[in-house]
Amino acid sequence: MRLDNKVAVITGGGSGIGAAIGRAFAQEGAAVALTDVHFRAAQEIAAEIAHVGGRVGAWVFDVSDRPAVEQAADAIEQQLGP
Repeated sequence: MRLDNKVAVITGGGSGIGAAIGRAFAQEGAAVALTDVHFRAAQEIAAEIAHVGGRVGAWVFDVSDRPAVEQAADAIEQQLGP
């Protein structure tokens, strides 16, 4: 797969284009970090991806909140890798 050993961080991953990109990247082998301001939506897409065998996690933050983004980036790296 083209994205094996890669981690993709998808903003707006709980719906629409972000969710579609998350699914596609997971299908190509990437570990996917779905982020969204709507945590439940990101969790639902993450569960869908995990159900078909993808490595995935969901995080909630607003991209305009720099400390929240930095904290999430650390958590994503710990769970999914660099």
